Amino acid sequence: METNKYVAVSIVFFILFLGTLIFSISVIAKNDKSGGGEDSQSEVEKLNAALTKLNEEKQELEKEKSTLKGKLKEQQQDKPVFGVDKDSPFDHVKDSQVRVLKNKVEIDMKDVM
Repeated sequence: METNKYVAVSIVFFILFLGTLIFSISVIAKNDKSGGGEDSQSEVEKLNAALTKLNEEKQELEKEKSTLKGKLKEQQQDKPVFGVDKDSPFDHVKDSQVRVLKNKVEIDMKDVM
């Protein structure tokens, strides 16, 4: 009975070994077909050129972004801010200085100009 267990375990290990070996051979075969030679070097050169071009475009876009941020700040400073609570100005005219008539409203003030 003990020998049957050892044989079964040995068979399982042998099957795992064969599977691993076959997988390794298939991976090596794929790498040999796709990699190596002048084709891969020219591909690397193309990718490096594309990367350089993308980095240049990124720098140009960052410059444009900073320019636009500056313009936006200038525009925001010029425009009044709506929706923000502000303190009301103090009353400069007293109720006793205001006279309401049928045709007009008069305000008595000294040194208006």
